[in-house]
Amino acid sequence: MTKTGFYSGQFRQSEAKDLQSLDEPGLQDEIAVLRVAIRRTMEVAEGVDDLKEMMQVLRALAQAAGRLSELLRTQAKITITDHASHMAGVTVLLSFTEG
Repeated sequence: MTKTGFYSGQFRQSEAKDLQSLDEPGLQDEIAVLRVAIRRTMEVAEGVDDLKEMMQVLRALAQAAGRLSELLRTQAKITITDHASHMAGVTVLLSFTEG
């Protein structure tokens, strides 16, 4: 993610540094943003003593973890599809060189 990205103003310096290692924008950015949100929620949970508040934090974490899981599955499907498309292209190119 670049310094001028959609979420760039929302990150702490340490978070921005971690996110700058991403090569290109896309689903990877969204996954990274969600991981930051989960980490921040965990930080908030450290100071929660009230059971009702803790249940709210746990619900938020459960929802975020579920969404993260969905994004990771989607990313894996995209990667597999991209790889299959690439391999199909290579096969076509090889068939031209053999003929």
